[in-house]
Amino acid sequence: MQQNLRECAICGEKYPVCRTCEEVQSFKPWRTIVDTMEHYKIHIILSDYTNKRITKEDAKKMLLDCDIGDYKKFLPHIASVIDEIFKESKGVSAKTVSKKKEAEQVGECDNTNSE
Repeated sequence: MQQNLRECAICGEKYPVCRTCEEVQSFKPWRTIVDTMEHYKIHIILSDYTNKRITKEDAKKMLLDCDIGDYKKFLPHIASVIDEIFKESKGVSAKTVSKKKEAEQVGECDNTNSE
């Protein structure tokens, strides 16, 4: 089966898409938009946020469940929306939040709220 190359809507990397996925007419398969399921989750969240279907706070919570650690390597317009979502007066960035999340998963986070 012949495959064509597409550009991921999140990171811009080229990836193969089979002709069958490209020819589906009843819906748009995620493989025709992005290269990975993780990037599809990010795509949906950012789409919902930019189209005002979810709030900034909701988008932030959802993005925390995604792998956005290297989001500065995403396409510039994608990285800027992520920056906008995580922008706070305290200067917390998505990268800072992502690093804290990774540390918590490994059990290395300094939990100042412990009893």
